[in-house]
Amino acid sequence: MYEKMKKDKGLKKGYIKIILWLGILVGLSTFLFVVWGIIIEAEILLSEGISFFISDILSRSVFGIILSLIGAAPYIVAYLISSKIKYPIALLITGIIVFILDIFIRINLIFFPTSSTSALGIIFLPFLIVFLFVVIFGIVYVIVSANAKKNKSQGKK
Repeated sequence: MYEKMKKDKGLKKGYIKIILWLGILVGLSTFLFVVWGIIIEAEILLSEGISFFISDILSRSVFGIILSLIGAAPYIVAYLISSKIKYPIALLITGIIVFILDIFIRINLIFFPTSSTSALGIIFLPFLIVFLFVVIFGIVYVIVSANAKKNKSQGKK
């Protein structure tokens, strides 16, 4: 019995690490998009002979770091609450689903904008992701817990 509990605890830590890495990936991808934008803008300014200051690049880099942290925030929150959850597999499934939606939305906002203000969606995207995280987690948690109870009752018979 002790070995099973030890194995479950190790498995739970693995799920928690995956969720944290999803957040790190979102944060890094956001930062790389911002850096890519800074490089392209600097090239355009230099080709047109317009001078710019290093402070402009630094301020945009700070903005990129803040935007990256905001983008990773839902995953960091999920990581922090994951130790309190009975079925971490539900959190992992939710994290993967929301991660796929997050990347899909980011790609659409950055590469296929529908208006000139589409990029502002990146600022509000973490709030949408938190909302989706809560809703999808609720659905997945109910399914996983019902399945676990069903398996437990079948195991007793």
